[in-house]
Amino acid sequence: MTDHEILPSIPAVVADSDSALHLAVRLYAHTGRKVSLRCESAPGVTIEDVLNESDTLPNGALKLPNFMEGKPQTIVLKLAVANGFPGGPLIHFRLAYDISEAALRVVQHWTYELPLIPQARWSEFPVVSGGVNPRFLGGSKLGV
Repeated sequence: MTDHEILPSIPAVVADSDSALHLAVRLYAHTGRKVSLRCESAPGVTIEDVLNESDTLPNGALKLPNFMEGKPQTIVLKLAVANGFPGGPLIHFRLAYDISEAALRVVQHWTYELPLIPQARWSEFPVVSGGVNPRFLGGSKLGV
């Protein structure tokens, strides 16, 4: 199976303001062919850009390179969260790939959300240079 980690550029979403953030999605698998990643944003959330160059399949999923052992893939998404977003999952992911030696299609789903905080509490969160969450720059691998 695949492990993944999602690293946000900010630690929370501001409840009473428009928010913008980047998500770095890192995927780890031993091997896999015909890899695709579908990203579906929640109401009030817009995927403004995919910062990687990749083809898009007819179903809207990103066509990714084959998985190779020891070579994680990172996909960076730019999201906009509208003022009034009620909270909950920001985005839903569907990862699919073939394992050739087992003649098996693997499909995994997961969602991602950040805490929703009032703007008045934003100053309580630690800010680093450029307002970027240090985990966005690199962190530990999380299993599915």
